[in-house]
Amino acid sequence: PYAPVRSLVSLTSRNCRATPLIPAHLTTLRKQGAFVQLVEERALPDGGLDGCRVLLIENAPCLSGRSNAAIGTFVEAGGLLIAAPETALYDEIGRPRPRSAHWAMLGLSQAPLEPARRGGGEALAAMSPVSWDDFAERLQAARFVVDPPVDVALVPYRDDQGRFVVYVCAEKPLPANLRITAPGGVAGRAILCSPDEPQPRIIDLSR
Repeated sequence: PYAPVRSLVSLTSRNCRATPLIPAHLTTLRKQGAFVQLVEERALPDGGLDGCRVLLIENAPCLSGRSNAAIGTFVEAGGLLIAAPETALYDEIGRPRPRSAHWAMLGLSQAPLEPARRGGGEALAAMSPVSWDDFAERLQAARFVVDPPVDVALVPYRDDQGRFVVYVCAEKPLPANLRITAPGGVAGRAILCSPDEPQPRIIDLSR
Protein backbone atom coordinates (compact mmCIF):
# COMPACT_ATOMS: atom_id res chain seq x y z
CA PRO A 1 0.00 0.00 0.00
CA TYR A 2 1.11 3.55 -0.77
CA ALA A 3 0.26 5.61 2.31
CA PRO A 4 2.63 8.56 2.90
CA VAL A 5 -0.17 10.46 4.67
CA ARG A 6 -2.04 8.84 7.58
CA SER A 7 -4.82 9.99 9.87
CA LEU A 8 -5.05 8.81 13.46
CA VAL A 9 -8.12 6.99 14.76
CA SER A 10 -8.40 6.80 18.55
CA LEU A 11 -10.92 4.31 19.91
CA THR A 12 -10.01 5.40 23.43
CA SER A 13 -10.97 9.01 22.66
CA ARG A 14 -14.27 7.86 21.17
CA ASN A 15 -15.03 5.72 24.23
CA CYS A 16 -13.87 8.14 26.94
CA ARG A 17 -14.63 11.55 25.42
CA ALA A 18 -17.30 10.75 22.78
CA THR A 19 -15.22 12.25 19.98
CA PRO A 20 -16.06 11.29 16.38
CA LEU A 21 -14.24 8.13 15.34
CA ILE A 22 -13.67 9.14 11.70
CA PRO A 23 -11.96 12.55 11.35
CA ALA A 24 -13.85 15.17 9.36
CA HIS A 25 -10.84 15.99 7.18
CA LEU A 26 -10.75 12.50 5.69
CA THR A 27 -13.64 12.98 3.25
CA THR A 28 -12.52 16.50 2.34
CA LEU A 29 -9.00 15.41 1.45
CA ARG A 30 -10.07 12.31 -0.44
CA LYS A 31 -12.45 14.38 -2.56
CA GLN A 32 -9.43 16.51 -3.47
CA GLY A 33 -7.63 13.37 -4.66
CA ALA A 34 -5.39 13.02 -1.59
CA PHE A 35 -5.37 9.43 -0.42
CA VAL A 36 -5.16 9.40 3.39
CA GLN A 37 -4.97 6.04 5.13
CA LEU A 38 -6.37 5.54 8.63
CA VAL A 39 -4.08 4.24 11.37
CA GLU A 40 -5.42 3.08 14.74
CA GLU A 41 -3.67 4.38 17.83
CA ARG A 42 -2.85 0.91 19.12
CA ALA A 43 -0.79 0.26 15.97
CA LEU A 44 1.55 3.21 16.49
CA PRO A 45 4.13 1.55 18.79
CA ASP A 46 4.35 -1.50 16.51
CA GLY A 47 5.28 0.08 13.18
CA GLY A 48 1.98 1.77 12.35
CA LEU A 49 3.89 4.80 11.03
CA ASP A 50 6.41 2.91 8.90
CA GLY A 51 6.66 4.64 5.52
CA CYS A 52 4.53 7.57 6.71
CA ARG A 53 5.61 11.14 5.88
CA VAL A 54 2.67 13.13 7.27
CA LEU A 55 0.50 12.27 10.29
CA LEU A 56 -2.82 14.07 10.85
CA ILE A 57 -4.47 14.02 14.28
CA GLU A 58 -7.91 15.59 14.63
CA ASN A 59 -9.86 13.60 17.26
CA ALA A 60 -7.44 12.21 19.85
CA PRO A 61 -7.79 14.03 23.19
CA CYS A 62 -6.92 10.72 24.90
CA LEU A 63 -3.52 9.23 24.07
CA SER A 64 -1.31 6.78 25.92
CA GLY A 65 2.32 7.38 26.76
CA ARG A 66 3.39 4.66 24.31
CA SER A 67 1.47 6.28 21.48
CA ASN A 68 2.96 9.68 22.31
CA ALA A 69 6.45 8.19 22.27
CA ALA A 70 5.85 6.60 18.85
CA ILE A 71 4.66 9.93 17.46
CA GLY A 72 7.72 11.67 18.90
CA THR A 73 10.01 9.14 17.22
CA PHE A 74 8.17 9.70 13.94
CA VAL A 75 8.74 13.48 14.10
CA GLU A 76 12.38 13.16 15.18
CA ALA A 77 12.99 10.86 12.20
CA GLY A 78 11.76 13.50 9.74
CA GLY A 79 7.97 13.22 9.74
CA LEU A 80 5.49 16.08 9.61
CA LEU A 81 2.86 16.12 12.37
CA ILE A 82 -0.34 18.20 12.04
CA ALA A 83 -2.47 17.82 15.17
CA ALA A 84 -5.36 19.48 16.99
CA PRO A 85 -4.29 21.63 19.97
CA GLU A 86 -6.23 19.47 22.45
CA THR A 87 -4.42 16.25 21.49
CA ALA A 88 -3.46 14.14 24.57
CA LEU A 89 -5.09 16.39 27.15
CA TYR A 90 -6.30 13.12 28.75
CA ASP A 91 -4.58 9.82 29.38
CA GLU A 92 -5.54 6.41 27.96
CA ILE A 93 -8.41 5.94 30.44
CA GLY A 94 -9.77 9.47 30.13
CA ARG A 95 -8.16 11.12 33.17
CA PRO A 96 -7.33 14.82 32.60
CA ARG A 97 -3.70 15.87 32.45
CA PRO A 98 -2.42 19.29 33.62
CA ARG A 99 -1.52 20.04 29.99
CA SER A 100 -1.19 18.19 26.72
CA ALA A 101 1.30 15.37 27.09
CA HIS A 102 1.51 15.38 23.33
CA TRP A 103 3.07 18.81 22.92
CA ALA A 104 5.09 18.43 26.13
CA MET A 105 6.59 15.24 24.72
CA LEU A 106 7.84 17.30 21.76
CA GLY A 107 9.42 19.81 24.14
CA LEU A 108 6.80 22.51 23.49
CA SER A 109 5.07 24.55 26.18
CA GLN A 110 1.94 24.90 24.04
CA ALA A 111 0.47 23.87 20.70
CA PRO A 112 2.54 25.58 17.95
CA LEU A 113 0.55 27.57 15.41
CA GLU A 114 3.68 27.85 13.26
CA PRO A 115 5.80 24.84 12.26
CA ALA A 116 8.20 23.84 15.06
CA ARG A 117 11.32 21.88 14.13
CA ARG A 118 12.02 18.78 16.20
CA GLY A 119 14.91 16.58 15.12
CA GLY A 120 14.55 16.02 11.39
CA GLY A 121 10.82 16.77 11.29
CA GLU A 122 8.18 19.36 12.09
CA ALA A 123 5.13 19.67 14.33
CA LEU A 124 2.22 22.03 13.81
CA ALA A 125 -1.12 22.59 15.53
CA ALA A 126 -4.21 22.96 13.36
CA MET A 127 -7.78 23.75 14.28
CA SER A 128 -10.38 21.13 13.36
CA PRO A 129 -11.29 20.27 10.71
CA VAL A 130 -7.94 20.23 8.95
CA SER A 131 -8.18 22.34 5.79
CA TRP A 132 -6.90 21.07 2.45
CA ASP A 133 -6.19 24.65 1.37
CA ASP A 134 -3.87 25.19 4.35
CA PHE A 135 -1.82 22.04 3.79
CA ALA A 136 -2.19 21.27 0.06
CA GLU A 137 1.50 21.75 -0.71
CA ARG A 138 2.57 19.51 2.16
CA LEU A 139 0.23 16.71 1.07
CA GLN A 140 1.21 16.61 -2.60
CA ALA A 141 2.92 13.24 -2.19
CA ALA A 142 -0.49 11.68 -1.56
CA ARG A 143 -2.53 13.56 -4.17
CA PHE A 144 -3.86 11.83 -7.27
CA VAL A 145 -5.41 14.08 -9.92
CA VAL A 146 -8.71 12.82 -11.34
CA ASP A 147 -9.77 14.45 -14.63
CA PRO A 148 -12.59 15.18 -15.18
CA PRO A 149 -13.30 15.56 -11.43
CA VAL A 150 -15.63 12.80 -10.23
CA ASP A 151 -16.50 11.38 -6.82
CA VAL A 152 -14.35 8.26 -6.45
CA ALA A 153 -12.41 6.40 -3.77
CA LEU A 154 -8.75 5.76 -4.56
CA VAL A 155 -6.73 2.91 -3.07
CA PRO A 156 -3.10 3.07 -4.30
CA TYR A 157 -0.37 0.45 -4.20
CA ARG A 158 3.23 0.47 -5.49
CA ASP A 159 5.07 -2.53 -6.88
CA ASP A 160 8.74 -3.34 -6.27
CA GLN A 161 9.73 -1.22 -9.28
CA GLY A 162 7.98 1.88 -7.97
CA ARG A 163 5.04 1.79 -10.37
CA PHE A 164 1.56 2.54 -9.12
CA VAL A 165 -1.43 0.22 -9.19
CA VAL A 166 -4.45 2.32 -8.20
CA TYR A 167 -7.94 0.99 -7.59
CA VAL A 168 -10.54 3.62 -8.53
CA CYS A 169 -13.94 2.77 -7.04
CA ALA A 170 -17.12 4.66 -7.90
CA GLU A 171 -20.78 4.45 -6.97
CA LYS A 172 -21.83 6.00 -10.30
CA PRO A 173 -20.72 5.36 -13.90
CA LEU A 174 -17.26 6.69 -14.71
CA PRO A 175 -16.54 8.85 -17.77
CA ALA A 176 -15.05 7.00 -20.73
CA ASN A 177 -12.27 9.62 -20.99
CA LEU A 178 -11.27 9.47 -17.30
CA ARG A 179 -7.61 10.29 -16.64
CA ILE A 180 -5.72 9.57 -13.41
CA THR A 181 -2.34 11.16 -12.67
CA ALA A 182 -0.22 9.90 -9.78
CA PRO A 183 1.92 12.17 -7.58
CA GLY A 184 4.90 13.32 -9.60
CA GLY A 185 3.47 11.73 -12.74
CA VAL A 186 4.86 8.31 -11.76
CA ALA A 187 3.97 5.55 -14.20
CA GLY A 188 1.49 2.81 -13.46
CA ARG A 189 -2.05 1.64 -14.06
CA ALA A 190 -5.49 2.39 -12.69
CA ILE A 191 -8.14 -0.28 -12.23
CA LEU A 192 -11.54 1.35 -12.69
CA CYS A 193 -14.47 -0.21 -10.86
CA SER A 194 -17.94 1.22 -11.48
CA PRO A 195 -21.47 -0.22 -11.19
CA ASP A 196 -22.22 0.06 -14.91
CA GLU A 197 -19.34 -2.17 -16.04
CA PRO A 198 -19.42 -5.93 -15.32
CA GLN A 199 -15.60 -6.11 -15.31
CA PRO A 200 -13.00 -3.60 -14.08
CA ARG A 201 -11.47 -1.40 -16.79
CA ILE A 202 -7.70 -0.91 -16.77
CA ILE A 203 -6.05 2.28 -18.01
CA ASP A 204 -2.50 3.62 -17.91
CA LEU A 205 -1.86 6.50 -15.54
CA SER A 206 -1.35 9.85 -17.22
CA ARG A 207 2.12 11.37 -17.19
